[in-house]
Amino acid sequence: IYDSVPTNEDINDMVKNGSQLEQSIGVSPAMSVASYLKMEQRSLDIESVFQRYKFENADLSVHQFVCYPVVTNINLENLAFVHRSIPNMNVNLTEAQKTVMSNERLEFLGDSWLGAFVAYVLYRKYPFSDEGALSRMKNAIVNNSNLGKLSQKLGFKERLKENIPRSKTKIKDRSFRQYADCFEAYLGALGIDRFSAEFLDVVDWIEELSQDQFRTLGGTMEKKPLNKNAKGELGNYLQFNKLDAKVKYFCLNNQPPFKSEVRLGDIFLGMGEGQNIKEAEQRAAMEAIDDIDTIQKYSIHVME
Repeated sequence: IYDSVPTNEDINDMVKNGSQLEQSIGVSPAMSVASYLKMEQRSLDIESVFQRYKFENADLSVHQFVCYPVVTNINLENLAFVHRSIPNMNVNLTEAQKTVMSNERLEFLGDSWLGAFVAYVLYRKYPFSDEGALSRMKNAIVNNSNLGKLSQKLGFKERLKENIPRSKTKIKDRSFRQYADCFEAYLGALGIDRFSAEFLDVVDWIEELSQDQFRTLGGTMEKKPLNKNAKGELGNYLQFNKLDAKVKYFCLNNQPPFKSEVRLGDIFLGMGEGQNIKEAEQRAAMEAIDDIDTIQKYSIHVME
């Protein structure tokens, strides 16, 4: 509060000259309390603050703008509204970077959260309904058409950052799909933001029960997405280098999974593993590129 609350002059300016949202925030009880706390910082008495401001638990004008649970982590909230088409526009990003810079992973998480939350709500709300009736109600709630409508109603449509051709968004199902995905991504962000410690023992239990699957399938999932242009990028960095040496790749075995290493002359740069030699070499180049200090040490170019 002490670092972020606007000055009284700024608050007055918000109320007089700001947008409708800014005006509502400026006259809100939260802003009044925050401003008072900041002014009384030296002789702060929390109890007297709440005695001074006795607000009724009623609908306030600012509530019309935010009518859903808020994600307190601003970076997490912003990520929920970034469609994959945005990072895809940047040709300089790797697949791994594109993945973490869009809301797809949050969407995956939110999809699962949504199913669990709706099931829990229905379980409590309809204590005499059988599994079939509960499933039909769940399907009526959890579908792209309904979630797309909810997303638009909540204002997520305006907040979603995307670069999707208009010809695709004119198709009703596709339009609802991207907004439904956004709804799920926001729910995923909420799940991370508000995850309770009470669930941690359950998570640990499920993780322990899943060890066989992790061992069987997890190896490939832990790998970074393959950068198919890694060898080219490494070549661009070191084509002209301070050692006047060549970048060379060496295959270390003759059966899958193949292992390769990349060297600049006799200098080791990186090692990679793949189902074929080409993938192993690309992954070796990826490891080399990640070591910016070493690349900068030998390259004549300035690393960005």
